[in-house]
Parts: sequence; structure tokens; C-alpha cells
Amino acid sequence: MFAFAVWLLATSGSVWAEGYTVQTIAVREVERARSIVATLRTEGFDAYTESVVREGVRWHRVRVGCFTESEEAEDLAVLLRGGVTAEAVVVDRTLGAPHDGCIVRDVGFVAPDAWLQRAPGVAAFDVTVAGVEATLRYADGRWQVLQASSRPTVTAPTRAAEVSFVQRDAPVGPFVMRLEGRLERPVCAGTLLAEVPDAVVVEHAGVVSACRLDETVERVSP
Repeated sequence: MFAFAVWLLATSGSVWAEGYTVQTIAVREVERARSIVATLRTEGFDAYTESVVREGVRWHRVRVGCFTESEEAEDLAVLLRGGVTAEAVVVDRTLGAPHDGCIVRDVGFVAPDAWLQRAPGVAAFDVTVAGVEATLRYADGRWQVLQASSRPTVTAPTRAAEVSFVQRDAPVGPFVMRLEGRLERPVCAGTLLAEVPDAVVVEHAGVVSACRLDETVERVSP
């Protein structure tokens, strides 16, 4: 079982500070900034304005999203540059900046010698590393490692009438969106493997992980 320490990345419950966001533009006119934010929000992006004074001039920055890791922010920046905005760069997030929930990616495993999803739509995977077999399952907001002798019996889940997540093929590659009414909010890059309460399990660049919204980060009014 110790072989899995090489592959498992313990991210659930990790402590982080400000995190990251994506800046699209900075303008002097506050109404223009608000208009851009309104447009982005109607397209499903968690956009907001943030003001700063530089050399006596007040600028209004338009930023999108809240992320615990820079890689997740860069995925959104690439998506934005793929046809939504002309510019999008990853920057440090200001502590207390407004958000609709921060995107957190809980890594389950980097693709090892062999892995197989136990059933379509199920958040459980049989994994073999250096000849050691186990099952990794995402449940109750965390990844669990089960030895072969205690592998759970799983069946394909019954899909609810209202789906929480949907797979989209964006110009920059597969992206999972969270359905919020009529809006489709970008969650994380990757191929959708399973849905669990408040999270989606995806495969991206050889890594299987769970993406979720963390709404507990300090927030302020926009």
C-alpha cells in the first residue's frame, strides 16, 4: 500500500491563502468595467470588478473566478482567450475579493501502471501500482483508498432528472460546466467521469481528480 504514496496527492482539506484569479482588462471608466462584468456573467463566468490607484489614476480591473491553484486559473484563462476575451492572465487574488465559490481540484491519482473506472458514472477506480491493487473512491468530499479485500460493490448510478454538470468540447479542449439555471458555469478542464454531490470527477492530462466549489472563502460585496 505504501506504493500509492508516490501517486496520491493529498489536497483535500489543504490550507491556502488568497489563491488566484484571472484578469481580463483594466479600464478607467467604472461603467465600462461594470458593463463588461455584466456581459461575462450572462455567459456563465464569475466576473467582478476591483479598483486600484496607480500613479494617481484609478483603474477598474475586470477579473474572473477564484482558484486555489494557478493551474486551474490558467485553464480558465485559456478558455477565455479561446473566444471570449482578447486578453486573460492569471494573477494573485486579493484577499476578500467577491466570488460565487472558489474552484478546488482534489487530486485522486496520477495515472499509474493501470487503472479502470469500476462502472460508468461511478466515482470509484481500480488502480494498480507496482503490482499493488486497490480501489480509490471519491465520497464525502475526499478521496478514500480501499484495499482489494474491501472493495465496494458498485453499480451505475441512476441519473437524476436535473443534471448538475455537463461536458462541453470548448475550442481549447474538453471542459466540464456546472448547470446553474440557464447558465453553464465553467468548472474545470477535463473529461467528465462521474458526478457526486457538489463535485465532478474528471480526467485531465493523465490525472484523475474531483473539482468542486468552495463557498467558505471570505467574501466581500462587489
